[in-house]
Amino acid sequence: MRTLVVMALISSLVHALPAIADDDASIAKTPQTTHSATVVATTDTTPDAARFTTDQQWEVAGYNMEEIIYTISITSHDTRILRCRTHMEGHYLDNGTLAAISDEQTSTVFPDQQVRVGNWTDLDEKSGATFTVKCKAM
Repeated sequence: MRTLVVMALISSLVHALPAIADDDASIAKTPQTTHSATVVATTDTTPDAARFTTDQQWEVAGYNMEEIIYTISITSHDTRILRCRTHMEGHYLDNGTLAAISDEQTSTVFPDQQVRVGNWTDLDEKSGATFTVKCKAM
């Protein structure tokens, strides 16, 4: 067990995480929204399903409080280490034109811990954003 935890730590530090296979049973999608929301992310009721929740947050930051930051968090409610893949889609303004953007990140979530998946700046909060999180227990 100790070797597994050490290997998971090293793996997350060097970002050498393996790709996670698509598993439609553990998908969480959020509607377009401009406020913080928690989504129960486990739709699979089998005993082996990863148990986690997700949260999204729009924040205003920066020196003049003009910077919009969109953040997604994953909280593990599982006794196992989780490998999660987050896919985000949103919009930003580019010289007055609304442009689409998407990003995908992989993270490791330890038992009963929370991770912030990303901080995306300058997204158009009025257009909202959507995200999908897929987690697999290790």
